[in-house]
Amino acid sequence: MISLYDSMIRFFEEDGWYHKPFKNIHAIRLPFKGATADWACIAQVQEENRLFVFYSVCPVKTTPENRLAVSEFIMLANYGMLIGNFEMDMSDGEIRFKTSVGLGQLDWSDELAKVAVYTNVFSMNQYLSGLLKVMGGDILPRNAVDIAEIGNDESDS
Repeated sequence: MISLYDSMIRFFEEDGWYHKPFKNIHAIRLPFKGATADWACIAQVQEENRLFVFYSVCPVKTTPENRLAVSEFIMLANYGMLIGNFEMDMSDGEIRFKTSVGLGQLDWSDELAKVAVYTNVFSMNQYLSGLLKVMGGDILPRNAVDIAEIGNDESDS
């Protein structure tokens, strides 16, 4: 039986993604070119838990001064989101978007992986511009989320 890690590698290779493995964990780093910026993605499998996890990592970390506003942005963006979520490491300001698939007893599925991966990068791409503006103090979190979700461009600061 082929491992989840080998199935994941095959999926990304067949889908045309460049990747670089991490040492000592079943994860790979993948570059992604978005509309606003380029960022790193991380794909990981946990063989023992039969889990596939995909992250888009925001290209910049937020400063301690902006973490409260960014937390509000994340909370507002996550509310009602059906697949995936934003998360922030409060100790260093790293922000990422996470999607995951629990396979249970199922075999690897390229279709499930595709949903997790492309929902992820689409979501990061959709919200990244507003997130970066909130990080820069250029826009209120609510307005940034409104612009990402409904195109409302009333950007009070």
